[in-house]
Amino acid sequence: MANGAQTSIVNAAVAAWQDALALRGRAPNLFLMAIAALAALNVVYFVLLFGLFSIGPSIFGFIIGLIYAVAEGFLLTPLAIAAHRFLLLGEVNDSYRLDTQDPRFMKFFTFLGGLAVVLFVPRLVGDLFSSPYGASGFGRLVGLILSVVAAVILVRNVILFPAVAVDAPGADWRNAMADSKGHSWRIFFILLCVTVPAGIVAAILMAIFFLLPLIGWIIVAAIQAAFGVFIVAATAAAASRLYVDYAQQLGRPAGIVGQSAA
Repeated sequence: MANGAQTSIVNAAVAAWQDALALRGRAPNLFLMAIAALAALNVVYFVLLFGLFSIGPSIFGFIIGLIYAVAEGFLLTPLAIAAHRFLLLGEVNDSYRLDTQDPRFMKFFTFLGGLAVVLFVPRLVGDLFSSPYGASGFGRLVGLILSVVAAVILVRNVILFPAVAVDAPGADWRNAMADSKGHSWRIFFILLCVTVPAGIVAAILMAIFFLLPLIGWIIVAAIQAAFGVFIVAATAAAASRLYVDYAQQLGRPAGIVGQSAA
């Protein structure tokens, strides 16, 4: 694994997608099951949203959105752990297991679920301040501030996830914050380059099919699931490379591939 500190941001993003595709080739069942699970969740979410839309805005919409965000993290945890361990340990796991008895799984999901809640808060606040005529100026300002805070938390903690996946001795959010200090902008732009292009393509495809009755919603759910799974795999790959480069207090267990210091 190349040292991300010596690689351009674009090259780092390209390498992350290459890593994700390499894992897809080695673990096709893992990807297929993750996509199927996420697509099923999306269909349920769309149905619930449609029902709520028909009766008007309510607090239930916020609750369902939050539950969806956490459930999505839960369903993607096996994939993310497998991606980290593939990149860092060379381990190939083609099984999709939601093992709540596994301490590693539950620790990873706890951090991921917490992050999902943090990222959901700006949208929740924006909805709370919205009206039939749109969000208020104050609501937009608060939403923007909270979005920046959420982005900072994400960027500063992204290398925590590979640390948890490989059972690093210092896998704690405080150590992740310490190790990522001074590298925030680089991490941010790498994650941006990994996620935004694929997100734009997914959004265009979903917009094309969304207006089709029933079948369109199913196709949209599948598109969102497929792109979501691959984006998570690529993000996990990028995070793994960043972990190798910057992890000091997090620690690096024996057997980590391509260990390097920042």
